[in-house]
Amino acid sequence: MDSVWESTKLGVVLAGDHYEDGMKQRNFNTVVENPTAEQLQKFSNAIAKLGVADTALGAQLITTKSVTF
Repeated sequence: MDSVWESTKLGVVLAGDHYEDGMKQRNFNTVVENPTAEQLQKFSNAIAKLGVADTALGAQLITTKSVTF
C-alpha cells in the first residue's frame, strides 16, 4: 500500500477575553508536510502576538494523503 502526501492544514487555537466563548481557531491551509513541535509552537505564539492579548493554547494538524491499494 502506497500513500502520497497531498496537503497539511493547521488550526491555531487562541484564547482571549474578546472572543465569544473565550477561544477562537485561526486556520492555515498551506503548511509543510511534517512540521516539528517547535515550529508549530513558534508559529502559534507568533500568531497570538498579532492579536490583542491573545494566548496560543495549542494547534490542530490535519494531513491529507491519498492511498493506493
